[in-house]
Amino acid sequence: PGLDGGFGTLFAVLILTIGTALSFIGFQTLQRKALRDRRVLQSERQLKLVTDSLPAMIGYIDTSLTFRLSNRAFEDFFAIKRSEILGKSFVDVIGEKNYSLVRAGVAKALSGEAVIDDWTLERANGSKADFQVSLLPDVASGSSVKGLVLMWNDITERQKSEERSKFLGEFSTVLAASLDPQETAKKIVDLLSPSLSEWSAIDLFKADGELVRVAASESSPETPPGTQPETVTQNEIERKLAAAAAKTGAIQRDEFSSQQSIIALPLRSADGILGALTLGNAKSNRTFVKEDVLFAIEVTVRASLAIQNSKLFTDSQELNRAKDNFLAMLSHELRTPMNVILGWLEILTTEDVDDETYAQALDTLNRNARVQIQLINELLDVSRIINGKLTVHPKFCDIGEIAEGSLASVKPAAQAKQISCTLAKRGDLETFADPERIQQILWNLLSNALKFTPSGGRVHVEVVGTKHDLTLSVEDSGAGIEKSFLPYVFDRFRQEE
Repeated sequence: PGLDGGFGTLFAVLILTIGTALSFIGFQTLQRKALRDRRVLQSERQLKLVTDSLPAMIGYIDTSLTFRLSNRAFEDFFAIKRSEILGKSFVDVIGEKNYSLVRAGVAKALSGEAVIDDWTLERANGSKADFQVSLLPDVASGSSVKGLVLMWNDITERQKSEERSKFLGEFSTVLAASLDPQETAKKIVDLLSPSLSEWSAIDLFKADGELVRVAASESSPETPPGTQPETVTQNEIERKLAAAAAKTGAIQRDEFSSQQSIIALPLRSADGILGALTLGNAKSNRTFVKEDVLFAIEVTVRASLAIQNSKLFTDSQELNRAKDNFLAMLSHELRTPMNVILGWLEILTTEDVDDETYAQALDTLNRNARVQIQLINELLDVSRIINGKLTVHPKFCDIGEIAEGSLASVKPAAQAKQISCTLAKRGDLETFADPERIQQILWNLLSNALKFTPSGGRVHVEVVGTKHDLTLSVEDSGAGIEKSFLPYVFDRFRQEE
């Protein structure tokens, strides 16, 4: 039959049916492709989310050393946007200087061997960081290397922590063996430079409150190689910072000089501030970050303890020497009146003496016996003071009368050296005090005055009473006390040579 018959109609229906089926198949194919694309995009987003959340630097380069993948850590370290990293040469991203250090490891990994190593890389700002790196070849079964998976872990802080812990251990061990404050300070600056800073210095307070530099590393602004004019300015800045840290007890930082980074930290002890430790960098671009300051604080704690211990040891040694000198002097002082007493007793018992000699003997025996009693009482008082058991018995007394009595007791000694002793009294001299202790104090002052005043000199005692207070002073024409010894005047067993 013709096409316009039954077959024609059937053919038309068949064509329409096939066309519809083909259209449906094409639609399903497109739908599956779109679904695959969405899944790929979702996987890429998930991969980006996972890799960006990791602190390690993660990337992928092909055999032509072109970046195909990188995470945020790569962006941050090299200061390059990810969009600029992808498709860029590995060498261009990390820099020629870094690549020269890692070229051998990359070549080894591209040959098919996994590489795990430690690298030190330089950031865009010039600072350095330590990495534990893994270069893993992308190798399909039985095929050649397609690329490298990069995984770099920044271990800078971990290594710093380990190094600093080791340093603190060695620092404490070395300082424990030093018992001299000056030697201890020198060891501290030698250990700190260049471990913590390029140079360091220590200033300590003297007994009179003056801040003095006791140690400085060889590269400090004090003695720089090839001194430049700006060195004076640097020295002035760090000196001011050290003084401020020592006096205020607060950390001081260099906010003024662009030439160097300086930090000064107070050295503290249980009794107050010992001085200051100053750290500085004059040549490099290194600055003190928060972690450096925290570590420096830990160092100053150990340094302060070492200096304080060495000072205590030195002070105890000096105290023992002073005590030995005191006991030697005391034994001499005790022996002198005793020898006089024994000498006169021997004369009185073995010889016939006239009345005048007898009277002189009694006077001398009485005077030296009183000196002996005074010395013994003072020795007992020293013991009581040390043990915190010294007692006073205050009552109303006239200081002028006590002064007169004390002068009378030392008159024979003054006459023997032809020393003139005078007394001046003014105002109301009655007060509430222990008369025996006042007499003891005045007798000690007068004894020292007579001891250190040359023959023919003078000693003057003045007692002045006012409405609010009473002043007792002893003045002599002796050489006086050296200014350097004044801080030690009231130390036990100390006496100027």
